[in-house]
Amino acid sequence: MLTQKDEFEHQLHKSVKQMEPSELLDYIQLQFKSKFGYELPVEREREISMLKRLKKTYGADAGYILKWYFEHHGGTSTYRSGRVHKFKMSWLASSQKYWLDELFEEVQEQKAKERKKLLDQVNEVESKESKESEDSSKQGKTREQNHGFATLDELMGR
Repeated sequence: MLTQKDEFEHQLHKSVKQMEPSELLDYIQLQFKSKFGYELPVEREREISMLKRLKKTYGADAGYILKWYFEHHGGTSTYRSGRVHKFKMSWLASSQKYWLDELFEEVQEQKAKERKKLLDQVNEVESKESKESEDSSKQGKTREQNHGFATLDELMGR
């Protein structure tokens, strides 16, 4: 899930949502090495500058964009020609904004799906608890079993 910490976020002790540009660069390098087996060559200063712009444009979702790209797209992009290319830092340049906007939209859709799934789970638990509460009041529990409250039988004068 996008909003749950992955192994790299655990290694860095932060969610991508909270990472600063230098930490996002470390996150990218960990992801890249994991996916492709070798380190992504970086100059750091140049890449951190790109990541600052990315965070300025997309806010906290900048980290989610990177995470989504590596998790969902496998750290690659397919050009119209059909050729597959591995991640390049230059893809974070402002000249690639159309591509980043597409990833941003995908992230928003995924976050909405995860939110809906979580709400459905909460509603299911609440519904189950409500049903259990109804069932326990129908079973005629003693006052002690009912945590000191009058039971249905007592209220009905039985």
